[in-house]
Amino acid sequence: MDITAYIRYNQSDQTRLERIMYYVPVPLYRKNVSIRRGECIKNSAYEGNKQIFYMEFSHTSCLCPQCHTRTSRIKDYRQQEILLAWLDDVPVYASFHKRRYVCPTCGHSFYPATPLVQPYQRRSQRQQLAMIRECARKQSFTDIANRFHLSVTTILRYFDCISYSKPATLPAILSLDEFRGNAPGQKHQVVVVDPARKTVLDILPQRDTQQLIHYFATYPYAMRKTVNYVVMDSSALFRLVAQHMFPNAVIICDKYHIVRQVIWAMENVRKRIQPPWDHHRLYFKHNKKILTKPGCNLTNDELVCLQEILAQSDELRKAYALKECFLQYYRCPQKQSARYFLRFWLDLVQASGLAEFKSLLHSFTDWFDGIINAIRLHYSNGFMEGHNNKIKVLKRVCFSIRNFHRFRNRILFMDAATHSKRGTSHLNVPLTQRSLF
Repeated sequence: MDITAYIRYNQSDQTRLERIMYYVPVPLYRKNVSIRRGECIKNSAYEGNKQIFYMEFSHTSCLCPQCHTRTSRIKDYRQQEILLAWLDDVPVYASFHKRRYVCPTCGHSFYPATPLVQPYQRRSQRQQLAMIRECARKQSFTDIANRFHLSVTTILRYFDCISYSKPATLPAILSLDEFRGNAPGQKHQVVVVDPARKTVLDILPQRDTQQLIHYFATYPYAMRKTVNYVVMDSSALFRLVAQHMFPNAVIICDKYHIVRQVIWAMENVRKRIQPPWDHHRLYFKHNKKILTKPGCNLTNDELVCLQEILAQSDELRKAYALKECFLQYYRCPQKQSARYFLRFWLDLVQASGLAEFKSLLHSFTDWFDGIINAIRLHYSNGFMEGHNNKIKVLKRVCFSIRNFHRFRNRILFMDAATHSKRGTSHLNVPLTQRSLF
């Protein structure tokens, strides 16, 4: 392959070098490569287990940073070597004479902006961007450092250049949920999500009523009135915060948590009556998923197995009937019919006499309006539950992250990287740090 074929075009120095980095074959790193004279890249050589491109940038005039006088007078040169990339465990460097200019007006000496690299850096901007992008994947900082042959401290220093501030506005639909985090002295943290846009807005360090009220109180009252819906699990803490901070919001109880309570109640009945079944016990335990699966989705073989299981106990038949009856509740087309059906189902629970379902009477009565709104409005915490699973995976592969602010930025950065693929990134990096990329 002729390398000069990729640098003959009238392009910028950085573009020429990027084309070479993409197209130079690996065998050429094992020998010296002769580059046409007069180009940006003057020569290349494999020296001391590293590939070096000898570069020369065009001589142009620059503005003095002190008096803003344009000058092309050169005071001296300094040899600089920057890391471009790692290819097949071989470091690729660019070596060039860095010019230092002197201003004829004020006598100030300065270095002009150099392509590919920022001031006081030894790695190219492309290399720095590759390090940052790796942080968007579910892997530890140690794995990233090993991939780029750097220390963990260096990776952390680059990643800490990214900072996320509090969202400037609140969406019309808000979701709240907690997850087991690692904030100092706190067992759970709170994640705030926009379920309509499927975007993580913020991560809060404490699951505390006063702290949540103080956080949302920083937003103007007029903005908090624009929040129309708040989706949550059956948490009295989140409901209290929503009632105090969002006066016009309709509280919606998440469907997944509602159905899960009903299925858990049925499973508790099965666990209570299962031990006396002797040799049938293991058979019924291995087929317990048939009980939790909706009856309309069962196959013919599963229906035969279900009949055999329900034939063992009248209480289990009642519990299964209550579960199937509640699943029909989500098919109610209107709010009034949903209210009637839910009251009817609570009466069935009261008449069943099953102790495992008694706890649902209090919780479902307390969250009666929230459950009705879940059917009427079709909003849920499905996206949030999936995102919480990503947080758990990140904690596991990183063996936890001690610094909460770094952990928060890592979560928000991963979410921003996911949305950037869809063209909806909400990356909020300070302007002074964006030049890093």
